[in-house]
Amino acid sequence: MPAPPRSVKSAATGGRRTALERSGEKHYIRVVERAIDKVTYTNVEGSRADHEVVVYSLSTCAFCRRAIEYLKNADVQFRFSHLDQIDLETKRSVKRELAERFDNIVVFPILVVDDQRAYSGFTESVWARALDL
Repeated sequence: MPAPPRSVKSAATGGRRTALERSGEKHYIRVVERAIDKVTYTNVEGSRADHEVVVYSLSTCAFCRRAIEYLKNADVQFRFSHLDQIDLETKRSVKRELAERFDNIVVFPILVVDDQRAYSGFTESVWARALDL
C-alpha cells in the first residue's frame, strides 16, 4: 500500500506541493492557499441549513447590515466576515479571488451559496430566491 501523500513547502511559490508516489514516480500537485481560507468568520446559527452560506461584508455598510439581519430573521445558518476589519492585502486578495472565481463585480455585501454561486449587493428577492426561502 503506498504511503499517504506528503505535503512540502515550495520555496519558489510559497505554496505547498503534495508528493504522490506511484510505481516509483513522483507526481506533484500544487496546493494553492486561498486568501478566503485565511479570513476569520463569524458563525451564525439558524434552523435553515440547506445551503452553505457565506457573506462578505463591510462593517460600515448599511446594505451589509440589512443583509445580515435579513438572514438572521429568516433563521438561515451562515457565516460572515467584515473585510474592512482585516489587513488591506488580504482584503484585496479576497476581492480578487471572488471576482475571478465567480466572474462577478465585487459590490458589498457578497452572498456565496454552496461555494458555487455569488450575488453582489443586497436585493431581498434575489437572496430569497438564491436560498430557496
